[in-house]
Amino acid sequence: MTKDELKIARLRKNGMTQKALAAEIGVHQVDVSRWESNKVKPGVDKLQAIAKVLHVNVSWVAGLSFPPY
Repeated sequence: MTKDELKIARLRKNGMTQKALAAEIGVHQVDVSRWESNKVKPGVDKLQAIAKVLHVNVSWVAGLSFPPY
């Protein structure tokens, strides 16, 4: 998953904001911002939560497969 792919997947979810995604998975908006800018990578527990909220495969979120679109 690249920074752009996470943002695209988030926006495809009815225009979900960083703040809304953060609230859904129990982190701060700044964490989502850091993931999208590739400053840090989400932990395994957060990868699973992101996949669930965005309805994408965990392997894609982890960067192990192609984008879901």
